Amino acid sequence: MGEGVVIVQLTLKAWRINAGLSLEDVASILGKTPRTIQNWESGFNIPDKANVYKLAKIYNTTIDNIFLGNHSALSERYKNNKEKLQKGDE
Repeated sequence: MGEGVVIVQLTLKAWRINAGLSLEDVASILGKTPRTIQNWESGFNIPDKANVYKLAKIYNTTIDNIFLGNHSALSERYKNNKEKLQKGDE
C-alpha cells in the first residue's frame, strides 16, 4: 500500500471521528453501506472523486485537507479522540 493511500485512509477516519459521525451516519448520508466507508478508511478501496467531494462537504473541510493529510486542520476534538482512532473503534 502506497504512502498516499495510508494518508487518505487515516485522514478519512480522523475527519469522520472529528465530525462526531459513525460509519453508519456517513454511509446513510452517502447512500452507501457502512462496509464501503470502512473499506475506504482501511485502504481496501479509495472513494471516487464524487464521493471524496461529498466527504469533504460532510466533514466541513477541503479535498486538499483529505488528500494531503492536513492534520493541523483537524480541531481539538480530533486530538481528544486520537486514542479512539488508534484503537480502531467505530
